[in-house]
Amino acid sequence: MTMQLYIEAAVKSAGIPIYEVADKTHISDKTLYKIRSRQQQVSPDKTALLAATLRRPELVRYHCQNFEIGRNFHLVYLDGRVREEGHAILLKSMKEIEEFMVHFQEAMDIMNKNVDAQDYTSEEKSLAKKILREALDVRHCIETLEMWYAKTFGIDELTEEIKEHNQKCIDRKYVGNRRVIPLSREIAIEMYDTLKKVCLIL
Repeated sequence: MTMQLYIEAAVKSAGIPIYEVADKTHISDKTLYKIRSRQQQVSPDKTALLAATLRRPELVRYHCQNFEIGRNFHLVYLDGRVREEGHAILLKSMKEIEEFMVHFQEAMDIMNKNVDAQDYTSEEKSLAKKILREALDVRHCIETLEMWYAKTFGIDELTEEIKEHNQKCIDRKYVGNRRVIPLSREIAIEMYDTLKKVCLIL
Protein backbone atom coordinates (compact mmCIF):
# COMPACT_ATOMS: atom_id res chain seq x y z
CA MET A 1 0.00 0.00 0.00
CA THR A 2 1.47 3.34 -1.05
CA MET A 3 1.72 6.40 1.18
CA GLN A 4 -0.82 8.17 -1.01
CA LEU A 5 -3.34 5.39 -0.47
CA TYR A 6 -2.83 5.58 3.30
CA ILE A 7 -3.52 9.32 3.12
CA GLU A 8 -6.57 8.80 0.92
CA ALA A 9 -7.96 6.26 3.38
CA ALA A 10 -7.26 8.60 6.30
CA VAL A 11 -9.07 11.49 4.59
CA LYS A 12 -12.12 9.33 3.89
CA SER A 13 -12.12 7.91 7.41
CA ALA A 14 -11.92 11.36 8.99
CA GLY A 15 -14.99 12.52 7.09
CA ILE A 16 -13.57 16.03 6.75
CA PRO A 17 -14.21 17.90 3.48
CA ILE A 18 -11.03 18.18 1.45
CA TYR A 19 -11.23 21.98 1.41
CA GLU A 20 -11.23 21.93 5.22
CA VAL A 21 -8.20 19.64 5.26
CA ALA A 22 -6.46 22.05 2.91
CA ASP A 23 -7.38 25.01 5.10
CA LYS A 24 -6.19 23.39 8.35
CA THR A 25 -2.94 22.03 6.93
CA HIS A 26 -2.18 25.05 4.71
CA ILE A 27 -1.66 22.62 1.85
CA SER A 28 -3.29 23.80 -1.35
CA ASP A 29 -6.20 21.91 -2.90
CA LYS A 30 -4.07 21.35 -5.98
CA THR A 31 -1.22 19.81 -4.00
CA LEU A 32 -3.61 17.63 -2.01
CA TYR A 33 -5.18 16.42 -5.23
CA LYS A 34 -1.78 15.51 -6.66
CA ILE A 35 -0.83 13.66 -3.48
CA ARG A 36 -4.09 11.73 -3.32
CA SER A 37 -3.96 10.86 -7.02
CA ARG A 38 -0.34 9.68 -6.69
CA GLN A 39 0.98 12.39 -8.98
CA GLN A 40 3.19 13.83 -6.24
CA GLN A 41 5.18 12.38 -3.36
CA VAL A 42 4.28 13.66 0.07
CA SER A 43 7.04 15.36 2.05
CA PRO A 44 7.74 14.66 5.75
CA ASP A 45 6.41 18.05 6.86
CA LYS A 46 3.16 17.61 4.92
CA THR A 47 2.79 14.10 6.32
CA ALA A 48 3.10 15.49 9.84
CA LEU A 49 0.49 18.18 9.11
CA LEU A 50 -1.93 15.64 7.67
CA ALA A 51 -1.37 13.25 10.57
CA ALA A 52 -2.17 15.98 13.09
CA THR A 53 -5.20 17.32 11.21
CA LEU A 54 -6.73 13.92 10.49
CA ARG A 55 -5.78 12.57 13.95
CA ARG A 56 -4.01 9.68 12.27
CA PRO A 57 -0.51 9.59 13.81
CA GLU A 58 0.23 6.31 12.06
CA LEU A 59 0.70 8.29 8.83
CA VAL A 60 4.07 9.38 10.20
CA ARG A 61 5.01 5.75 10.82
CA TYR A 62 3.93 4.74 7.33
CA HIS A 63 6.00 7.57 5.90
CA CYS A 64 9.11 6.40 7.75
CA GLN A 65 8.62 2.87 6.44
CA ASN A 66 9.06 4.18 2.90
CA PHE A 67 12.75 4.80 3.53
CA GLU A 68 15.68 2.47 4.16
CA ILE A 69 16.34 3.70 7.69
CA GLY A 70 12.69 3.34 8.60
CA ARG A 71 12.45 -0.15 7.14
CA ASN A 72 15.58 -1.32 8.94
CA PHE A 73 15.22 0.34 12.35
CA HIS A 74 11.54 1.14 12.91
CA LEU A 75 9.02 -1.47 13.96
CA VAL A 76 6.10 -1.89 11.59
CA TYR A 77 2.89 -0.18 12.60
CA LEU A 78 0.44 -2.74 13.97
CA ASP A 79 -2.69 -2.03 11.96
CA GLY A 80 -3.90 -5.61 11.74
CA ARG A 81 -5.49 -7.80 14.40
CA VAL A 82 -4.56 -5.58 17.33
CA ARG A 83 -7.01 -4.11 19.83
CA GLU A 84 -6.63 -0.36 19.98
CA GLU A 85 -8.31 0.36 23.33
CA GLY A 86 -5.98 1.86 25.92
CA HIS A 87 -6.67 -0.75 28.58
CA ALA A 88 -6.16 -3.61 26.11
CA ILE A 89 -2.80 -2.20 25.08
CA LEU A 90 -1.72 -1.91 28.71
CA LEU A 91 -2.76 -5.47 29.49
CA LYS A 92 -0.83 -6.70 26.46
CA SER A 93 2.15 -4.63 27.62
CA MET A 94 2.02 -6.22 31.05
CA LYS A 95 1.99 -9.70 29.50
CA GLU A 96 5.01 -8.89 27.34
CA ILE A 97 6.86 -7.38 30.32
CA GLU A 98 6.17 -10.53 32.33
CA GLU A 99 7.71 -12.61 29.54
CA PHE A 100 10.68 -10.24 29.43
CA MET A 101 11.18 -10.54 33.19
CA VAL A 102 11.36 -14.34 32.98
CA HIS A 103 14.83 -14.07 31.43
CA PHE A 104 15.82 -10.74 32.96
CA GLN A 105 18.10 -11.85 35.80
CA GLU A 106 19.88 -14.50 33.77
CA ALA A 107 20.46 -12.00 30.96
CA MET A 108 21.71 -9.41 33.47
CA ASP A 109 24.24 -11.91 34.81
CA ILE A 110 25.77 -12.74 31.43
CA MET A 111 25.74 -9.12 30.22
CA ASN A 112 27.53 -8.00 33.38
CA LYS A 113 30.11 -10.73 32.83
CA ASN A 114 30.67 -10.29 29.10
CA VAL A 115 31.78 -7.19 27.22
CA ASP A 116 32.48 -8.03 23.58
CA ALA A 117 30.76 -10.43 21.19
CA GLN A 118 33.62 -12.93 21.42
CA ASP A 119 33.09 -13.19 25.19
CA TYR A 120 29.70 -14.83 24.69
CA THR A 121 29.24 -18.56 24.34
CA SER A 122 26.70 -19.71 21.76
CA GLU A 123 24.25 -20.43 24.57
CA GLU A 124 24.73 -16.97 26.08
CA LYS A 125 24.29 -15.33 22.69
CA SER A 126 21.03 -17.24 22.25
CA LEU A 127 19.84 -15.87 25.58
CA ALA A 128 20.86 -12.33 24.59
CA LYS A 129 18.87 -12.73 21.39
CA LYS A 130 15.92 -14.07 23.37
CA ILE A 131 15.88 -11.11 25.76
CA LEU A 132 16.17 -8.72 22.79
CA ARG A 133 13.17 -10.32 21.12
CA GLU A 134 11.17 -10.03 24.32
CA ALA A 135 12.24 -6.38 24.60
CA LEU A 136 11.10 -5.73 21.02
CA ASP A 137 7.68 -7.11 21.94
CA VAL A 138 7.55 -4.65 24.84
CA ARG A 139 8.71 -1.83 22.57
CA HIS A 140 5.96 -2.63 20.10
CA CYS A 141 3.39 -2.34 22.88
CA ILE A 142 4.83 1.00 23.96
CA GLU A 143 4.71 2.34 20.42
CA THR A 144 1.11 1.13 20.09
CA LEU A 145 0.30 2.98 23.31
CA GLU A 146 1.87 6.12 21.85
CA MET A 147 -0.39 5.85 18.80
CA TRP A 148 -3.43 5.35 21.06
CA TYR A 149 -2.49 8.44 23.07
CA ALA A 150 -2.08 10.53 19.92
CA LYS A 151 -5.40 9.35 18.47
CA THR A 152 -7.21 9.97 21.75
CA PHE A 153 -5.72 13.29 22.84
CA GLY A 154 -4.15 14.60 19.63
CA ILE A 155 -0.76 14.21 18.03
CA ASP A 156 0.37 17.57 19.41
CA GLU A 157 -0.11 16.21 22.92
CA LEU A 158 2.11 13.24 22.10
CA THR A 159 4.85 15.34 20.52
CA GLU A 160 4.82 17.65 23.54
CA GLU A 161 5.31 14.69 25.87
CA ILE A 162 8.15 13.39 23.72
CA LYS A 163 9.80 16.82 23.71
CA GLU A 164 9.57 17.00 27.49
CA HIS A 165 10.98 13.50 27.81
CA ASN A 166 13.87 14.30 25.48
CA GLN A 167 14.61 17.50 27.37
CA LYS A 168 14.61 15.57 30.64
CA CYS A 169 17.19 13.18 29.17
CA ILE A 170 19.32 16.12 28.04
CA ASP A 171 19.07 17.81 31.44
CA ARG A 172 20.10 14.60 33.19
CA LYS A 173 23.11 14.26 30.89
CA TYR A 174 21.82 11.02 29.36
CA VAL A 175 22.47 12.56 25.94
CA GLY A 176 26.06 13.02 24.85
CA ASN A 177 27.29 11.01 27.80
CA ARG A 178 28.88 7.67 26.98
CA ARG A 179 28.59 6.40 30.55
CA VAL A 180 26.30 3.37 30.65
CA ILE A 181 23.59 3.53 33.30
CA PRO A 182 22.63 -0.09 34.05
CA LEU A 183 19.05 -1.16 34.55
CA SER A 184 18.85 -2.93 37.88
CA ARG A 185 16.36 -5.64 38.70
CA GLU A 186 14.84 -3.34 41.33
CA ILE A 187 14.17 -0.59 38.78
CA ALA A 188 12.71 -3.08 36.31
CA ILE A 189 10.38 -4.48 38.98
CA GLU A 190 9.34 -0.96 39.99
CA MET A 191 8.47 -0.18 36.35
CA TYR A 192 6.46 -3.39 36.14
CA ASP A 193 4.57 -2.65 39.38
CA THR A 194 3.75 0.85 38.13
CA LEU A 195 2.31 -0.57 34.91
CA LYS A 196 0.12 -2.98 36.89
CA LYS A 197 -1.27 -0.08 38.92
CA VAL A 198 -2.08 1.85 35.74
CA CYS A 199 -3.89 -1.20 34.35
CA LEU A 200 -6.05 -1.32 37.48
CA ILE A 201 -6.95 2.36 37.09
CA LEU A 202 -8.05 1.87 33.48
